[in-house]
Parts: sequence; C-alpha cells; structure tokens
Amino acid sequence: MTRATAIWGVPGTRTSKHRKLMNFTKKQCVLTDYHIAPLCAPTRGAIFTGRRPLRNRVWATCWGRFILHEGETALAEVFRDNSYATGLFGKWHLGDNYPYRPQDRGFTEVVAHKGGGVGQTPDFWGNNYFDASYYQNGKLTRYEGYCTDVWFNMAERFIESHLGEPFLPVLPPMLLTGSTWWRKNTPRSTGEMRISSIRNFTA
Repeated sequence: MTRATAIWGVPGTRTSKHRKLMNFTKKQCVLTDYHIAPLCAPTRGAIFTGRRPLRNRVWATCWGRFILHEGETALAEVFRDNSYATGLFGKWHLGDNYPYRPQDRGFTEVVAHKGGGVGQTPDFWGNNYFDASYYQNGKLTRYEGYCTDVWFNMAERFIESHLGEPFLPVLPPMLLTGSTWWRKNTPRSTGEMRISSIRNFTA
C-alpha cells in the first residue's frame, strides 16, 4: 500500500482547478464493481468492515439497526493499529454514542454530525447545512460555512498535517452538488461517481 490512503467520493472528471484533490484519481485503487445496499448506513457498514449488511448487522438507518457493533473490526481500527493517522470528516451514521462513535472505532481525528444527516434528531438542535455545530473529537464545535465545504477544508488540513507519515482520511460528505467548493472547482458534467480507496497525496 502507499503511505497515504483515502476513501473519498470523487467525480471521474479529467479537468479541475483544484489539482491537489483531483489528481489523486490517477494514483489510486478505484472500486469499480462495488455493489451498494439500498440505504446509506448498510453501505457504509459494508465499506468499513468488508462484510455484507446482514453479516455486520448494519441493515437499516433507524431502530438501532445502523450501529456498527463492537465485535466488528472497522477499517480505521486496522489502519490506526498499523501506525496510520486516521481522520473522518462528514457523515458517520454508524452509532452516535460510546462505544460506537467514529473516535471509538479507530479514527484519531473526527469532525462529524450525528445521525444520518445534518439537523436530524440525534444531531445538535437547530443545525442546518450552513454555519452549524459539529462534533470535533466528541466536543461540540461551531463552524462557519456550508457543511460540505467544512468537511473538505478539515480533510485538507488533516492531509497537509500528516504528509510526513502514513494517513487515512475518510471524507463521506452529506451533499456534493450544493458545495461552493464543488461548484467553483468542478466542471458541470461531473461524470461517474467513484469511491477511491488508495492514493498518494504528495503530488
């Protein structure tokens, strides 16, 4: 594996003003035959465990069926235990309380909302997509700007602060198309959405 690893939702476009983030599509392993579940949390659980939803017990988005149970080995735990810095920026939706939060499942740096979306019941009261409060390593912190821009900015900071060591940034944003970063730096035809898993960010 390369010394820098990422899971990131990125469009398969060939041109971009934001080269540092988009060039990595040429230097990675891309999952092109991954079959998702019909809901977000089961798909997320499968990505983080490598096991199907019925095996990892994340098969719904409510009633506690979205919780990634303790007995499951999460991807970030494997990377953390092998001396990687690990960060998650955006949507987790695999458990909001100890021991199911992202920081309990191998992520050393986290900026995320609770629940399945910004403003849902488990999230901070009054949150919406702009100028909201998210949980940074478990502490409620106020951020300015659109939620997707916050995730991208925090992920970029994480990457830049760990360039000299192995790292795993995970960026599962809530929304891509409404982001001001996305509108300014991506052509209108975004092409195929890809989930990338391995890249070297030092380009």
